[in-house]
Amino acid sequence: MLMEFKRIMPTFFPDGWAASYDVGTAVNQMIQIKMKWLLCLAILLCLTSFSDACERELVKKCTKSYVTLLDKKPDEGSHCTRLKEVFGCFWSNRDCKGQNIRRWRGWVLMIATLEKFLDICPRDDQQLQKFYEYLPDDSKPRRIYERLKAKPISAKDKQCATQIHKSCKKQFVELVRKNHRICDDGGYWLKCYGESGCDKESAIVRYAKFVAELAPKLVSDCKRSEL
Repeated sequence: MLMEFKRIMPTFFPDGWAASYDVGTAVNQMIQIKMKWLLCLAILLCLTSFSDACERELVKKCTKSYVTLLDKKPDEGSHCTRLKEVFGCFWSNRDCKGQNIRRWRGWVLMIATLEKFLDICPRDDQQLQKFYEYLPDDSKPRRIYERLKAKPISAKDKQCATQIHKSCKKQFVELVRKNHRICDDGGYWLKCYGESGCDKESAIVRYAKFVAELAPKLVSDCKRSEL
């Protein structure tokens, strides 16, 4: 092995290096370098596992919290309170980062945004803006939010979007109250948005379409959190 090491050294190091340097020391240093790489890889894997674990735990905590709130306050008048609580839950523990939890945070942020523009639940503009600044500039939720701010929603679009949103939300609430299967029921609720007959070019309907596209991933995240 040492002979082979001496043979290939000139390929990687200056002329005369092998003669003036102890080969055993070189081998040890190479082993140490490899060990450092393996250590870095192990740390990376640990961080990835931690991120995945905290994401699943947070999704589980927040979805369970919503079901508990729904049991305690099932009336329509408590909807905004439930939304505020689950919003705060998903945006808590900012040290927990990852694709899955970002998806949920973006989704609850868009729900809060939609209900603000539909005059269902009040929300402070500056507070919303602050949360959107946590998202990438080119993210779909942020782009749609900027459109909603820049262009007034027509009365026709607003009426249609309000009707669709309230109808889908009502179905979801009734299902969860009956069976507590929030993951599956959430899938039905999100698919409901895709059945909108509103103007397909309005920002509100583009929002609904985007939410519907998220449905499979959100349901998958939710079910993983139950394991």
